[in-house]
Amino acid sequence: MVCSIVVCMFDIDFTALDADATLATAGSARAVAERAEVVVLQAAAHWADLHGNLGVDPDSHALPGMEQLVQLGGDGTPEVAEFAPAELGAELAMSPFAARQLIADALDLRHRLPRLWGRVLAGEVKPWIGRKTADATRAVPAEVAAEVDRRVTKWAHALSWGRLEHIIAATVIAADPAAAQQQARQAQQQQGVWVGQSSDHGIKDIFIRTETPNAIWFDASIDRIADSLSLLGDTDSKDNRRARAVGVLAQPQQALDLFATTARLAAGGATATPAVGTSGIDPRPPATLYIHLDQDSLTRDSDGVARFEGSARSPSTRLRRGSGTAR
Repeated sequence: MVCSIVVCMFDIDFTALDADATLATAGSARAVAERAEVVVLQAAAHWADLHGNLGVDPDSHALPGMEQLVQLGGDGTPEVAEFAPAELGAELAMSPFAARQLIADALDLRHRLPRLWGRVLAGEVKPWIGRKTADATRAVPAEVAAEVDRRVTKWAHALSWGRLEHIIAATVIAADPAAAQQQARQAQQQQGVWVGQSSDHGIKDIFIRTETPNAIWFDASIDRIADSLSLLGDTDSKDNRRARAVGVLAQPQQALDLFATTARLAAGGATATPAVGTSGIDPRPPATLYIHLDQDSLTRDSDGVARFEGSARSPSTRLRRGSGTAR
């Protein structure tokens, strides 16, 4: 039996609604939309079930270009015919890649995050929260996903995604600290600074990937220079002053002279002329690093979980190195 869903609320004359009726209509429409998302997830999982085999002798040799069974979800999810997502995507007006992600999320929820899946089906957790949790745990083993399922499900209806994401990351690290350390080492190798091509107006983009403490120190230094330029009479925008601060910071002695000059002005000095060769100036900006630690991180030689404010969780051993230069 094929059911059709007709939503009559789309024919509403909103000009006839008062404030209360408008809010009620919006809430009802959102509830219908979220329920529809759940139905689409269920359909995606069932579509995978319908395409769990190729209808050929499994012992026969596949020829190049023939359809294969592939695992779209994480560890522990069933294989699916590789061309199945394309047909589903065409019906849902989405790309084959997006359809693959939809099927993967549905399978991960059903097989690897069953507690969360149950709450999504019951309408207690928003579908997008379930999908983002599935995506965030796809690369971890099934037993680690099960631990995430146990930790996250009871809070999934009440916390923001940002807080849930921190719980997920902490759970993954605690469940497999060796893998977390390996990922941290890999991330270390992906750092760098890249300078883009000049625009027609002589402007370049700079892309920096570095550890969180370095980024915090850099941002604070740029801000200190931009504020110093303002104190010396620069009336340009803060963003433009921050951009020029990169050039000042690239010449350490110029930065020190600038700091010395603004320090004298702040102390009531009469001159704003930089003193060439200034020494004895602390070049470090006032930067505050907030570090969140779990209880295990306070134990000597522990592999606990920690994170800098505004960044992802990491093994605490990695953060010890970054916080050692704070003042």
